[in-house]
Amino acid sequence: MNAKKEIERHRLPCGPLTIAIDGVCRKRLRDSFDALLDKLTTETHPEGRDPEAEDLNDEHEMQEEAKKTREEMERQLANDKNIINNEVDAITSHETLEDKKEKMIEEGKMKAEVKHEIQKHAEKLFGNSKMLQRTDGKIEKR
Repeated sequence: MNAKKEIERHRLPCGPLTIAIDGVCRKRLRDSFDALLDKLTTETHPEGRDPEAEDLNDEHEMQEEAKKTREEMERQLANDKNIINNEVDAITSHETLEDKKEKMIEEGKMKAEVKHEIQKHAEKLFGNSKMLQRTDGKIEKR
């Protein structure tokens, strides 16, 4: 087993075995292998950082950015919908005062008719029933 060849294959001799560089050797390495391992570590993991951890951090940051852009797009869409609805309302609400007056008069007539019908129905129900008598105690003659 040649140590240099194993290191080129990204493996590290650890006693009678060879392990992957990312693996952990439980046997104490000689100083020469420690120096090689340190050199490989700096080459594969610059500044002593784990690239997999950086990938996870980058992925998390990308998810956060995507979430922010999605929220911004939703806010913009809601704002656009409000603007469109306001413009449609402005176009369709060009009623004259006379149209508004006629509407109000019709609504008033309808309310008066409903009240009148309710009153007729209540008078029918009163009859001779003691439960539905007037609260002031008077009985109306027919």
